[in-house]
Amino acid sequence: MDAFACLHVNNDIIHELLWLASHVEWSLGLMFYKSLNFSPGSEEVVVAYTDASGVGLGLWFPDEDFACQCSLPNNCLTATIFWAEALAVCSVIHAIETMNEKPQRMLIYTDNSNVVAMFNSLHAHPPYNTILLSAIDVLLTHDVDL
Repeated sequence: MDAFACLHVNNDIIHELLWLASHVEWSLGLMFYKSLNFSPGSEEVVVAYTDASGVGLGLWFPDEDFACQCSLPNNCLTATIFWAEALAVCSVIHAIETMNEKPQRMLIYTDNSNVVAMFNSLHAHPPYNTILLSAIDVLLTHDVDL
């Protein structure tokens, strides 16, 4: 393996590398989860359920007595159910920004194991990186464990 091999990058890779560099620059260092035990019903945990179909998304916050649904955008880059399920989870995470009291932790239920794997590993295929980076930005900004 050549440690000094040339890499060919495109605009998407440049954007993601700049995103990483900016987060590393202001990061507080290596952080471990505050707790591995997320107890639904405790005050610092917000619980949400998500689901998606080929035509729309559904979000439900049972403890907040709030639910909503919306249609998928017409100009989706990819029309897979995985994209819609990932967008639903990202939408729940973005809801943090509208909450009066920011949670310390979020517990999100989804029926798509690939979406769970994506958010657990922070690894996605290129079409889904924008969704993942957007969600991580919100979690880091508000210091929320997922």
